[in-house]
Amino acid sequence: MDETENRITEMLSQFRPVGPPADLRQRVLAKAGRAAARPPARGRALDWVFRGAVAATLAVAVCLSFAADRITHRQAAMIGIGPAVWDEQAEQIAQLLGGDGWGRHYVALGLMASGARGTAPDASYPGDSQ
Repeated sequence: MDETENRITEMLSQFRPVGPPADLRQRVLAKAGRAAARPPARGRALDWVFRGAVAATLAVAVCLSFAADRITHRQAAMIGIGPAVWDEQAEQIAQLLGGDGWGRHYVALGLMASGARGTAPDASYPGDSQ
């Protein structure tokens, strides 16, 4: 340690921490006892109203998410857009475009728009005629 740190250490060693006042425990316990003895306010009923509103909002959000997914699949099937067939040629084109996510995304969009459809069981959308 250097000289400044030694001086600070000496100065701090002269002081001792002071505990809380002796009557603090009684004051805290007295206030806590008064708060516990109070009858429940109408805020508790409002808590349940808010909890119900949050639960209803989450339920509606989940239902809307499922509904939007189904609508998306139906619309894609109606206009003929399906999952892209990813083959060796598509991989080569993606590599020529940089090989990163954007290149792959661009090639996949081009394949979907061209109507190249997958043949795997999970490669078609529900309601797809192909």
